Amino acid sequence: MAGLAGCSEKIEMPDDPGTYPPDTLSKPPVDTSDTPDQPAGNLGKSYLWDESCVPEIHISITEKQWNSLLKSCDTKLGISSHSECNVRFVKDAEEKTVEAAAIRLYNNWDGNRPEGEKGETHKPSGAKWNFANYEINFSKYVGDRTLEGVRKIILKSCYNDPSYVREKFSFDTFRKEGIWTIPYNTYCRLWIHVEGDLKSTYMGVYQMIESIDQQYLSERINQLMGLTEGNLWKCGNNGVAMNNANLSGSSGTYGADMDETKEYTYMLMTNLTGFKAAKEQFDSFTSKLITLRENEFYDWLEGICDVEFLLKTYALSVALGSCDDYWNAGNNYYLYFSSTDKDNYKLFFIPYDHEISLGSCCNMPDPGTQSPLNWGKQSNVLISKILKNEEYRFIYMDYLWDFYSSDGPLQYQNAIASFDLLKERIEEYLTNDTGLRNKVTDLPMPGVPSLRTYRLWDKRNDNFLKTRGEYIYSL
Repeated sequence: MAGLAGCSEKIEMPDDPGTYPPDTLSKPPVDTSDTPDQPAGNLGKSYLWDESCVPEIHISITEKQWNSLLKSCDTKLGISSHSECNVRFVKDAEEKTVEAAAIRLYNNWDGNRPEGEKGETHKPSGAKWNFANYEINFSKYVGDRTLEGVRKIILKSCYNDPSYVREKFSFDTFRKEGIWTIPYNTYCRLWIHVEGDLKSTYMGVYQMIESIDQQYLSERINQLMGLTEGNLWKCGNNGVAMNNANLSGSSGTYGADMDETKEYTYMLMTNLTGFKAAKEQFDSFTSKLITLRENEFYDWLEGICDVEFLLKTYALSVALGSCDDYWNAGNNYYLYFSSTDKDNYKLFFIPYDHEISLGSCCNMPDPGTQSPLNWGKQSNVLISKILKNEEYRFIYMDYLWDFYSSDGPLQYQNAIASFDLLKERIEEYLTNDTGLRNKVTDLPMPGVPSLRTYRLWDKRNDNFLKTRGEYIYSL
């Protein structure tokens, strides 16, 4: 960005935005019930992620395949190998069935075994069921199989969120603010039937989330300027901060998504046979990220990405208190390089996983009053280095104030109205056969080491959005 002010360690704020909270609201509450526009082609966004209902997903699996999944998850924490299953999707009394689909555990790092204790096999009666996260792949065994054009979905429990609304509200807010990189997300109801059992087990309300993969890129072909053949990296499992010029050895593990039982801190999701070239591109990017200084850094960054869009994306993440993120924990993001050329590409930052947010925080004493300019480690340079620039700080802070303004989605009265809509959608479906999370509760994740027990819709006791808004408006 030519002409921008150079780096400065001194933090300067824009002009005073006013007082918070405002006395009156200037527009109706945010409505979270919109239905995505029908996409071009025969794709399933408008059918699967339809906010007007809570569809049913019925998984049918043989005992042998289910036991294989259980054994696999005992071997590798967080993921499992695929097992074959059938899937029945029910929406508004209309049923669609996909046979010979694949199911595996997905991002299950809390170690939640779907059934029983380690080493146990399925019990047809008296089974101890638990919440777990799953990936359903409709195309793994039969390449042309899809569910309404969708090849893969993520089924995520709300095990870490007694309120059931944190991640869904966060996804909705990203989308309403025009952050098109956020995946689609809606509620669903999940049943699992192991062959031979007298009945299916109702697992309760889950989130059904769009998978970030080649199809994700293809469905955003316009926003990506038609550049959908580049390198997509999944960056997770903690410590993926890109803060070393040579990111080998102890700084992270690298690999391509070719072995279903392996996860890497940096995992290539596309162009799998071109891993070596993709790694060289990634190393070139991180080297420049670390070594370039002041205007040279800003000019390079603006040449490869939309910096204002990146700042808006990250400002919203920080405003929501998403602490299990790149800047704070070095976690939960994708990077997409729009070409395979080592140095000629556009870069897109894709956030995901927002259940630990809105007052739930795993490693921060008080997320409500944590500075948005010091949200995470300064060594996580993708954000901290950008915000050393005065003009970028102004843009970033303006976004934060907008989100918490009287007509913003995070103004606490607007947000409470949105929470009410979400709760109303799912409350009648919460009682489930696991005995867990049978109601919505206005509490953060259990065991959060925070100075305050933040609430979302309780206005009397440490309301997170009220506290966060007052703090941001005081800057």
